[in-house]
Amino acid sequence: MPDLAAVPEAITRVGERRRASGQRGGVWRRPARGGGPRFRFVPLLRGSLSPPMQAVNNKHRAQAGRPPSMSHRPAAGGRSGDETREGASGVSALRDRIAARQPLGRSVKAALEALIESGALPPGARLNEVALAARLGVSRGPVREAARALEKDGLVTVILNRGAFVRTLGLEEAAQIYELNAVLFGHAAALLAERLSGRAGAPEAATLRETVARMDRAVEQGALEAFFADNALFHRQIVEFCGNQPLRAVYLEHTRKLLLLRRRSFDAAGNMRAANAEHHRLLASILAGAAEPARRHAEAHTRAGRARFLAAIAQGGAAAEPSDTPHEQAP
Repeated sequence: MPDLAAVPEAITRVGERRRASGQRGGVWRRPARGGGPRFRFVPLLRGSLSPPMQAVNNKHRAQAGRPPSMSHRPAAGGRSGDETREGASGVSALRDRIAARQPLGRSVKAALEALIESGALPPGARLNEVALAARLGVSRGPVREAARALEKDGLVTVILNRGAFVRTLGLEEAAQIYELNAVLFGHAAALLAERLSGRAGAPEAATLRETVARMDRAVEQGALEAFFADNALFHRQIVEFCGNQPLRAVYLEHTRKLLLLRRRSFDAAGNMRAANAEHHRLLASILAGAAEPARRHAEAHTRAGRARFLAAIAQGGAAAEPSDTPHEQAP
């Protein structure tokens, strides 16, 4: 058995002799099994190591207090040679891809959620992994991962041996969620009114005013999509600004299921204007620091939203009612 403690010193002596004779740099390799106890110095031509191996080799040399190997020493001006620069850029790109892997999953989930909320993937539609992956420019893995996440959010139903489908929401369940949200939204509005009491100039107040002002413009322009987006945002802002995180989590979990159905509430003429008038009354109570009036306005607004939704369903007839049967849908 060789004396491994003496190896570094022996390597240093041999390396100094080789450098003194002008020999190119190299790496030390362990002998093959049965090849003897001595380490072997292998000279290398410039660029004969891959960039990652160059980095590893020079790292060990640096730990031993020695300069980089002669064939891979940084060029003048503190910059590496071409091979080292290419290796660094390759490693950097790989790290970027690894770092972006989780955000990619979240972005695919957000894209599918947007397709569901917009009606491009209606209730009961099957999530075709191949088509969706091609549409979003990703592999099937992130699409499958996003579908599982949306199942937990209540937007997708996974049926064994059939695939993932956009979840359908019956009228009875929708009415129950509206009733629950009325209580939660009312309490959030009351909490926020207490928090903003005497703070009409707070950033949260300015944000709410701006959102309602955008909805005013959307009403005047008849911009349904813009109004729908800011309407959902206004509700979310009140719940987020109230400071009660468990309330926020429960409210958003159930509200997300209603987004597609709530879109129908604004189809009828005058519904956007009526809804935003309710927003103005609610916002005035919150900014005045009036907790109980804010609670009443928030609960009344939610129940009025349920009434608008049910009226839209009745006006549209049976065809407007959500179906409980999954079906194929081209994405």
